[in-house]
Amino acid sequence: MKWDDLKYLLTVRQQGSLAAAARVLRVDQTTVGRRIESLEKNLGARLLERNASGCRLTPAGQRACAAGETMEASLQHLERQVTRSDEQITGVVRIAVAGGFVPVLLPALIQLRRSHPNLTVAISARTDLSNLVKREADLAIRHTSESQPSLVTTRLGSVAWSLYASRHYIESFGRAAPFSSHAVIGLDDMLRKTTSGRWLAEHASGSRETIVVNDLISGAAAAAAGLGLIVLPNFIAAQYPDLKKFRPDEIARTDFFLVARPDALALQRVRVIANHLTAYLRTRAASLSA
Repeated sequence: MKWDDLKYLLTVRQQGSLAAAARVLRVDQTTVGRRIESLEKNLGARLLERNASGCRLTPAGQRACAAGETMEASLQHLERQVTRSDEQITGVVRIAVAGGFVPVLLPALIQLRRSHPNLTVAISARTDLSNLVKREADLAIRHTSESQPSLVTTRLGSVAWSLYASRHYIESFGRAAPFSSHAVIGLDDMLRKTTSGRWLAEHASGSRETIVVNDLISGAAAAAAGLGLIVLPNFIAAQYPDLKKFRPDEIARTDFFLVARPDALALQRVRVIANHLTAYLRTRAASLSA
């Protein structure tokens, strides 16, 4: 027996005729009659008696409607419980993520705000794993799978990296000279461990550093201003129209991960955000790896 068929019977009882029920349900009268006949066939009993003034429930029809009302009340109660449960998801969830990745997360956080208006997300631009272990964050977005055994790591996708310089820099200095003769955007100690830092250390160790930065957003801005070369994720470089690829080939491709403490995932508010970000970032995976 289908609940939808029972809903048709309840509407006929409320409206008094097939025609009136059809208007309320926004279907034709034939559809209402067919759904009632399907219900009668499944139950093995006549539910309606038709007469000149409309329809009258048989005893079997009365019992079916009583059961339908119980089912309808149970569904309404479940809906209220689920809605109330969603409304009660409240509190602060702390996410550690590199600053360059924050713009990628913002559309997901806007969606999350609509579904769970009582949740607050606190963004920390720290990228070291220790802030999870020390409970300084609940979740983290990482570009490395290296993690302590106590943490839960979920791969979300990959990021493409390329070597960039401003249009003006390329027009002024060209692309043919060896890297050692080019200016580069220097990276501080923490960034030297990133894909950008490792590549520059290997291929441009003799280059002159015009400026040293401690995050890739600042590095991208410096490169866009014409201060030198830098290796960036393509999605960050795309935010700066003046940045162009210094060489056409891809420098590297790295995976990115959602990392969490198991005890944090036991909290509903953290689990809701973790699931939402995982689903959203996997839909963005193709654009981030381009």
